[in-house]
Amino acid sequence: ISYTARSVGEKTLRVEFAGDSKRKDNSNQDQRFLDQHEFRFVVHDDSVKVLIVEQFPRFEFRALEDLLRRATNASGQARFDVSVVLGTADPQLALEDNRLFTGIKEDRDWLFGFDVIVIGDVPVKLLTLEAQALLVDFVQQRGGGLVFVAGERSLPGQYNGQPIAELFPADVENYESTTLLEQPASLLLSQLGERTALTTVADSSETKSENWKNLPGPFWLTQSPIMQTGTQVLVYAD
Repeated sequence: ISYTARSVGEKTLRVEFAGDSKRKDNSNQDQRFLDQHEFRFVVHDDSVKVLIVEQFPRFEFRALEDLLRRATNASGQARFDVSVVLGTADPQLALEDNRLFTGIKEDRDWLFGFDVIVIGDVPVKLLTLEAQALLVDFVQQRGGGLVFVAGERSLPGQYNGQPIAELFPADVENYESTTLLEQPASLLLSQLGERTALTTVADSSETKSENWKNLPGPFWLTQSPIMQTGTQVLVYAD
């Protein structure tokens, strides 16, 4: 059952359905009674709290940060509240900006305050074992979203045997060397990618697969023949 609240505040959602149990009514006849469940929740109109973790201000980082900071909803409010961990940031600038950090705080409450964390091409020295353990808990216990944006320097190659490797979509030990391409790879949706709303990139008369074929693909990639259990592929680099 899909439900989307249309306004903020406290909500109660009641679901009624014909149960399997039968009870005797006043006339001693079997009657099928409705079962019901109530769900109570609070709807907030807060910005999505995002933490971007990078070592260098590479193009992918700058493009993503700019995109998220400029996104607004229909009333003009910011859709995302963006904080940044940048390994090469000037410590003095980090002291002056409460949304800029030179490293991940090994603080559970601080980390669990975010909704989504984006891990870029960061070296192992920036993600300590304690920080990695907190990120695993962030996904498995907090239920937060974790995104990896791989790169040529460190991610995923340096993380074989590291705690965070269990969250990667493929087995790190079997990753092949980075492949540089003369022409960008074309992007091809999987059958699941065709069906899910996650891969919707434009409102147009073209089909979803045509939209993806028209997008510029990557000039480099790394691949692994062994997927982690539960991995679902939405897009292939053909």
